[in-house]
Amino acid sequence: MSGPPRVLLLGARGRVGREVARALAPWAEVLTAGRAPADHVALDLARAEGVAAALDRAACAVVVNAAGYVAVDRAESEPEAAHALNARAPAALAEACARRGALFVHVGSDYVFDGRLRRPHREEDPPAPI
Repeated sequence: MSGPPRVLLLGARGRVGREVARALAPWAEVLTAGRAPADHVALDLARAEGVAAALDRAACAVVVNAAGYVAVDRAESEPEAAHALNARAPAALAEACARRGALFVHVGSDYVFDGRLRRPHREEDPPAPI
């Protein structure tokens, strides 16, 4: 029998990432990727060209992306930074995972919704950012 699956987690220090790490810990070997010295795999998501090499180093069956540009108030004044982390990086991750046969899971917060819905959101709910 093989050991627990290796999962590469991006954004492990954010609010969503911390909860994902906690949920994965009982059943997976969780490796983190990022710019902090404590990360298992060095990766700067603002530089999408480094994604493939980082995934090669990690050799994980599953990649979970909980990272993103979350400075909502600054997104309009820093559109390039927001686009790099919230569009180009997930696209590069998805492509690299597809080439390696790894499962790619992209998660985020509820900030894409306006807070007016009076029930829990469903996957098919249309986004309504403020």
